[in-house]
Amino acid sequence: VHYYRGTWDTNQYTVWGFHVGTGALLHVGGPVYVRLDMRFNSNPGTSLYLNFGLSIRTRPSEGSN
Repeated sequence: VHYYRGTWDTNQYTVWGFHVGTGALLHVGGPVYVRLDMRFNSNPGTSLYLNFGLSIRTRPSEGSN
């Protein structure tokens, strides 16, 4: 569900849509990973999101589940 409001509009609109996506977590070395995500949205309008980022994994603390 998407909510949006036009630049000069005071009304808020609700539109149903869908998205399809995929992602990958690639090991670079040690605790460092590269994360890649792609998501295709439809309604309102059509958009494609490409996300890239670094992820660093740490060890869980003692006593955590």
